[in-house]
Amino acid sequence: MDYASICRKTDYLSEAPETFRAIWSRQSALDHFIKSNRTALVAAGAIVKISREWFVVIDVFPDVAAQILGLPVAETQS
Repeated sequence: MDYASICRKTDYLSEAPETFRAIWSRQSALDHFIKSNRTALVAAGAIVKISREWFVVIDVFPDVAAQILGLPVAETQS
């Protein structure tokens, strides 16, 4: 795994595409999404747990989240 391509779950919104910042306007909304879809996100390699903390895989998370939300992947690429 390339550690440069991950960020803390709590820091992801500042790096997220605009579409996701609009959907998850608060950290608690993103936390709820990740908790509710953790199994699918882990299976797809979109999030990883290191020690006691969850990290978002920046290269993978947007596409997987878009699929879960039913959004076209192209909309999340900004």
